Amino acid sequence: MHFKYKLTLCCFLILTFQSFGQLYFPPLVGSTWNTTTPAEQGWDVSKLEDLKTYLTSVDTKAFIILKDGKIAVEYYLNGHNQDMPWYWASAGKSLTSMIVATAEGEGKLTLSDPSSRYLGAGWTSMDKAKEDAITVRHHLTMTTGLDDTEFECTDPACLKFKADPGTRWSYHNAPYTLCDQIIEGATGQTLNAYFKEKIGVKIGMNGQFVKNGYNNIFYSKARDMARFGLLALAKGKWNGQEIIKNPTYIDTMSKSSQTINPAYGYLWWLNGKSTFMLPGSQLVFSGALIPNAPPDMFSALGKNDQKIYVIPSQNLVIIRMGEVASDDGNPVPVKFDNALWAKLTSIFNLSSPTSEVTQLSDIIHFIDGNIMINEQINVKRASIFNSSGGLMGTWRNQHTIDTATWSKGVYFVRIVTTAGEKLSRKIIVM
Repeated sequence: MHFKYKLTLCCFLILTFQSFGQLYFPPLVGSTWNTTTPAEQGWDVSKLEDLKTYLTSVDTKAFIILKDGKIAVEYYLNGHNQDMPWYWASAGKSLTSMIVATAEGEGKLTLSDPSSRYLGAGWTSMDKAKEDAITVRHHLTMTTGLDDTEFECTDPACLKFKADPGTRWSYHNAPYTLCDQIIEGATGQTLNAYFKEKIGVKIGMNGQFVKNGYNNIFYSKARDMARFGLLALAKGKWNGQEIIKNPTYIDTMSKSSQTINPAYGYLWWLNGKSTFMLPGSQLVFSGALIPNAPPDMFSALGKNDQKIYVIPSQNLVIIRMGEVASDDGNPVPVKFDNALWAKLTSIFNLSSPTSEVTQLSDIIHFIDGNIMINEQINVKRASIFNSSGGLMGTWRNQHTIDTATWSKGVYFVRIVTTAGEKLSRKIIVM
């Protein structure tokens, strides 16, 4: 090959590589935001109307898809519009995670610091030794070991010993909420002031935390939520500027933060792991959290299906705001996620991820109101749990389980065979 031709080809490949994955960032002020079209991306545009109809039917208020930072889809539904704020619910936990990252990057705190350094002595009802064993990292990973019976209460009387820190994962609002006071104690600023100065104004993002009982709930417009998702996709950078000066934290936050629940990072939910746990339960379920979604996706998930999906492999950020779309009755429902991603995967022309759940599809089915187990499987015991971890019942030596009187929703089937094999699958009862 001629040297000049090889050099030209090399330069072309380098330019192509650099342009793939390049992100657009909207201006900090104003409503300008560059767009792309689904057709330009090669998506199946014939399925978009069905998506919009579905989103409308499940009380969606706002829905945005960013591709390479540009707006590809933007819907405002059910009386909502671009200028209306909405609450993030527990999706705000992931924003808090980034604020903690900022404080650590500035040297205001470290994750290994005892929480009492910022909360003061006596923030729990435990003795000093047990209290000082809880670190900032334990708050971020939901592993404080505190009794979660009082889910939201942050009064010392409610915060009792349940297990040693780091030995028990439990989705517990109270220790998370105290991250706000940790940030304020470390920085000397209010949570809203620190967020606005260090993140908000630097990425053009508005919104604020509002106190509601024990909780601090973030409210913003949908595009502000999208700006935050884009910041997460860009690993804490905005248009080349490092906003979150803590690359180690940013790299770690979307990875398993502990081994008990590998589907949880630093206040972010992680897809594609071999097992996962859900709020309000100590059960460990096999397979990915959202089987229909890309395995590298990490998400901010909130009550009533507030969503920020970040998919690095596809340069996608997807936002959903609205009323409850599923009836899991769970602080972090996941039934809606899988149904939505079945539609999105088809639109994006993505192959469905392979997971234990899909591999078991020829073993456990839901047919005509019954959960059916393949007759070739020698069932010793089948246990079924609802999405909150409650046991629906245990059946022995049965291949058909009648669900006619059950509420529609997500259930988890666990089978033990006569040979001692253990199988599990998520089932949606319609």
